[in-house]
Amino acid sequence: MVQQQGEAWRNIHNVTVPKIGAYMILGMIGLLALFFAIRGRMRISAGPAGITITRFTFLERAGH
Repeated sequence: MVQQQGEAWRNIHNVTVPKIGAYMILGMIGLLALFFAIRGRMRISAGPAGITITRFTFLERAGH
């Protein structure tokens, strides 16, 4: 025996939630593309400093 509430929940969980999630992800990508099209690249006013700071060692990067 299958309860109607359980069947409705399964339908929402398997059909509606993934569809809404896909629309939200695509919408966010669209908003980011629109923002980039309007704003453009954000430049560093003084330019690059010319030095780099090592944040992680080679072993940490290799382990990741």
